[in-house]
Amino acid sequence: EPELVSMNLDYSPVLGDDGRPAGVLAIVVETTGRRDAESRLARRSKQLQAVADAALRITRASSLDATLQETVDSARSIIGAHQSVVSMSVGPDWSQSINAVSLSERYAQWADYERVPDGSGIYAWLCEQNRPVRLTQAELEAHPRWRGFGEHAADHPPMRGWLAAPLIGRDGRNLGVLQLSDKADGGEFDAADEAVLVQLAQIASAAIEQSQAEDSLRTSEARLRAVLDNMGESFVLLDHDFRVIDINPEALRNENRTAAEIIGRTHWEVWPGTEDTLPGQQYKKAIAEQIPVSFEIFYN
Repeated sequence: EPELVSMNLDYSPVLGDDGRPAGVLAIVVETTGRRDAESRLARRSKQLQAVADAALRITRASSLDATLQETVDSARSIIGAHQSVVSMSVGPDWSQSINAVSLSERYAQWADYERVPDGSGIYAWLCEQNRPVRLTQAELEAHPRWRGFGEHAADHPPMRGWLAAPLIGRDGRNLGVLQLSDKADGGEFDAADEAVLVQLAQIASAAIEQSQAEDSLRTSEARLRAVLDNMGESFVLLDHDFRVIDINPEALRNENRTAAEIIGRTHWEVWPGTEDTLPGQQYKKAIAEQIPVSFEIFYN
């Protein structure tokens, strides 16, 4: 196939002794290198903007599954690949891992593929190294830890080259792997592609840990709510302005009032005349001195 070459051509007339045009001076400068450099710079600039846009979508995803799906869709689109997969380990058992896949129309027949890595072979090697990997198909198949697709070989979409980056937590532990295969332009993945994938993996890692932290917080809050709702003692929570921000069913039963009648009002509004009593004094002491207090009082 002929190679495309860019040239810059400048023509100037050459005058004879009589002042009439006697010829043409042509200056030819090959600009292929400059054109290619400008093209790479423009592509890189476009990718950086796309990564910034993807970061917003990934970090704003509504769930962990949505975070992973946005990550693979963005990686495949920005770098340009036909396959993108992210696998997140759950504890030491990869059989419980969470998987998200993004495939182009070329791999439509594998759209429902849901097999996940078993934590062995080259996937385990990457996670052990915790470093990005970029291999041609020949290098991948020649790698000592490459095991094909094992028992899933007949169901797995074929790979054409491999670009992968680990998902790494704040503490340095491996969270999983983000990988691409079959570059869209038919070429090999390059260093610029690797840099973009590493950026996306870092963004995804932070979003994953944030999502996990929020899930853990929601679970803890649900457990606390269950305890408060089922305890046999009254519970009232006040903020620093002595405003009631929570009250449990037992306290409402004792008060014979609804939560709407109490929550959002100050203790002194809900229970008039108590500000200068022992409870009121103790509440103020606890807030002012930032210490726990306890006292006994007869309640009728």
